Amino acid sequence: MNIIKKLKEDFELAIFEKEIDVLIDYANIAIEEIFSNEIMKNIPIVKTIYSFVKINIAIRERSFIRKLFVFLKSLHEENINIESLNKFKKKFEENPKFKEKVLENILVLNERFYEYEKSAILGKLFSSLIKEDISFNRYLEMCSVLDSIHPIALKALEKQINNDSITDDEKAMLISSGLTKEDGYVETDYKINTLGNDFFNFGIKK
Repeated sequence: MNIIKKLKEDFELAIFEKEIDVLIDYANIAIEEIFSNEIMKNIPIVKTIYSFVKINIAIRERSFIRKLFVFLKSLHEENINIESLNKFKKKFEENPKFKEKVLENILVLNERFYEYEKSAILGKLFSSLIKEDISFNRYLEMCSVLDSIHPIALKALEKQINNDSITDDEKAMLISSGLTKEDGYVETDYKINTLGNDFFNFGIKK
């Protein structure tokens, strides 16, 4: 079987089956610890990733493996009810093109991210999509923001919404993120726009 196809199949299973241990800090754990864990190493996606590592193709950076687990941990920490999961799973079954687009989007984004924090945010956004708190188009908009936003802007967004002061550099990064709109007569007068509030509420807010 094609390795990428197998990864997508096992990743889909990992989305709907809460098999990983959400108490593990995947951003800092050694990959060998995952593969040697008696419970973890029998999870389909772990077995598949292990085969990637062994034959040294497709996945070349161990950080990508960690980011996948950070994403899954964040997703399953949201405690999505079984009805919402089954409804979303049915969408996958009825629309293979939709499934392919969703899974590829998640894998590609995680591969591109430099920060584990972004993988965690993506997990929360995806859980909101499954729960139908946001539309698919809104989800894709926020994925696009997440892909390009600077980590400084992520911190600035949280500070701004919590009415904490931010530096000029943080302000500049936040304004360039696409999550603000003009709120005065000069360029630096702004407020968080609707997309910014949604991004915070569904991707960052604890």
